Amino acid sequence: MISSLFSESNKVHLSASASSIAKSSTQVLSKAFGGDEKIAKQVLSAAKRVLKKRSLETDPTNPSPSPAKKKQKPSFPTPEDPTTQTPAALETSLALPTPIKDPAQLENIVLETNRAPLLLAFVVTLLKYNMPAQPLSSRLSLGQAVVSANSRSKAVSIGLEEGKSAEEEGWGGEWPVVVVMGREVRVLRRWGYDPDEGKEELPKEEERNDVEDGAPKGENEETQKSATTLIGDTQSSLQTLNHEEIQQSTAAAAAPEEPPLWGIDLEALKGKNPSSAKSSHHTTTSPNLPIHTPHSARSYLLKSFTRAPIPTPGHEKEKKTPASVLAAEKEENLALLLGALELVFESWVEGGRVERGKLGWRAWEGYCRVRPDVRGGVGGWGERGRVGLGEKGVLGLGWRE
Repeated sequence: MISSLFSESNKVHLSASASSIAKSSTQVLSKAFGGDEKIAKQVLSAAKRVLKKRSLETDPTNPSPSPAKKKQKPSFPTPEDPTTQTPAALETSLALPTPIKDPAQLENIVLETNRAPLLLAFVVTLLKYNMPAQPLSSRLSLGQAVVSANSRSKAVSIGLEEGKSAEEEGWGGEWPVVVVMGREVRVLRRWGYDPDEGKEELPKEEERNDVEDGAPKGENEETQKSATTLIGDTQSSLQTLNHEEIQQSTAAAAAPEEPPLWGIDLEALKGKNPSSAKSSHHTTTSPNLPIHTPHSARSYLLKSFTRAPIPTPGHEKEKKTPASVLAAEKEENLALLLGALELVFESWVEGGRVERGKLGWRAWEGYCRVRPDVRGGVGGWGERGRVGLGEKGVLGLGWRE
């Protein structure tokens, strides 16, 4: 009873209901408390809260919502509703800068990077020529799978990691295997994925230019927000694949076609289930199969290549470059590197000089020739070095008669 809140010291005993008290006023109630308005306000507020709670509990048109259960955070985010995006929108969100293929412009360019992103750039370009049916999303995923496998092997060889890999421990199960640049990669086949699906819904290049140049500011901002939301949703949805997609991939594994592929992240699967049975049954029925996500691979490429500094007399202190300018420079550097690589691969495939099946080994050999020189052992792990794009560097890998 609300009356129990009233002070016994005031010798006031009320049997009034919460409803009648809530309809009262501070002035009336304060008289029952010897003029203490503070207590009167507290009692009035309490009565109103009780009355409101009762009305919600008894009114069928206003059901009290059950307390939201705290969702247990999974090891990998749950996929978002795939109907909100299209394959064409996904591929567009993954676009890399247009390769710059002017040999004269490339000749004197020297970049600074570490080995892993350079290898990723080699693989993504290689797949464009020896697995042309693969969309950009697949090329980025497979490229990251190769880089991850290569990095782990290196880490084991220099003592940074120990023990068997997830593949060696049997986590690969019966997933199909493709060989990319000499590395075996476990893959998930993306049956039914058409990278052009939904393309008609995207604005044409001319329309995009019109929007950028002539639309009111508010419309441009709204478009940018929508695009950002789409990319964010896509990143979430690619982290894991649901049970139905996995079953479809397994059932269709024997088909002769070459559909788009995802590179499976076996190390993440092992880390998520360290005590689970490492059987083919487990790997083919897991509801959260981790993959190497294309957005993370794209982001890695965009942020990893800087221009090697040119020594200047006087050793003047360098001014700090704004983040936006630095990001634009890195994007241009990636465009230059991709342009140099494409010129090299084009020289290899022209006239069938190098068979498609041998492009991977040729690419690995070329990568080893131009990768940054770093110290041996642990000291060289992640160390950055220089990569020239001219004839003494990447362009020098081109076909020579």
